[in-house]
Amino acid sequence: MAADEKHLSAIERLHRREKGATDRFVVASQGPGFNAFLLQTIITYYYNELGGSQGLWIIRDTESALGLVTWLFGCISVAGGPELRFGGSELVSASVLLAATASTMAIQDFRDMERDRASGRRTLPISLGEKKARRVVASLIATWSLGGSFVFARSLLSMVTLGATELALAT
Repeated sequence: MAADEKHLSAIERLHRREKGATDRFVVASQGPGFNAFLLQTIITYYYNELGGSQGLWIIRDTESALGLVTWLFGCISVAGGPELRFGGSELVSASVLLAATASTMAIQDFRDMERDRASGRRTLPISLGEKKARRVVASLIATWSLGGSFVFARSLLSMVTLGATELALAT
């Protein structure tokens, strides 16, 4: 504790700490993570409070996937600080993650078909039928797997190129 703070009461010290936390929140709200937080809040409210979880399967699965993607990218942007910028490759990675999450959500709907049908939910297997829905999910998985392999292979190639460049410059 600094010498000038020794005479402060416990309440005054707490007030200063709270003001510091408020200042940090204001600064954080200016950063890129705040947009992800705001989008996540809207999606969560719609999904939980406005019946989004009962809607058409593609909307429900996309909402769930967007929730995960915004949460992850919000964490990344907060951890990366104000210098972090998202470009094209990050958006492609987010799209692959979105597709992977949405297809995973659709897979979960197969085991809940009876309960979903009884509760009136319009999931992918109920809307299209189980056989056709399995083909759609398999196509989604094949698409994001192929897309993901290009995204991550490019990232790996970039890392190898960067490593080779650093080795060349070091010698």
